[in-house]
Amino acid sequence: MARRRPRDDASVVAALPEALDRLAADLRGGGSVVAALSRAAPSGGALRADFEGIVERAATVGVAEAIAWWRVERPDSAVAAVAGALEVAASVGGRSAASLEGLATGLRDRRETAQEVVALSAQARLSALVVALAPLGSLGFSLMADGRVLAALLGTTAGWACLGAGLGLEALAWAWMRGIVRGQP
Repeated sequence: MARRRPRDDASVVAALPEALDRLAADLRGGGSVVAALSRAAPSGGALRADFEGIVERAATVGVAEAIAWWRVERPDSAVAAVAGALEVAASVGGRSAASLEGLATGLRDRRETAQEVVALSAQARLSALVVALAPLGSLGFSLMADGRVLAALLGTTAGWACLGAGLGLEALAWAWMRGIVRGQP
């Protein structure tokens, strides 16, 4: 298995809703899951290689095993959901087209919600940056305004202690803010 870049996985997940719509339309027309995947592969974009791999494996190990292989190959919750839906579709056929369309809608909603969270948290991320950088800006301003500050910081034991404690607290605050901001998708 070739090592994939995270950007590759993100483009595959982003392509899933449109691919599900195409697969559902093909199933409504009476096609099988393997036939739908083989027809969708040439225009599959980021999913082309994945769909081709499923079709090739399905010829030797069966549809369910080929889809299970894809789920292992692409460990992502969205891929796992689509793989499960395709396994069901392979067993029930055209009646599952509505389910695939519903899953496509759910994946779109999930992506839009994640994008909205990022947009709404932009102010919090900027505030965290300002809070983390303000003490360093204050130190820089103090050094420019009064040359005795540098002598006091580097020329005395108390200055070194204050500088070390300040930088240590600054690093702790940065790590804390980073943890808070990273709590979002």
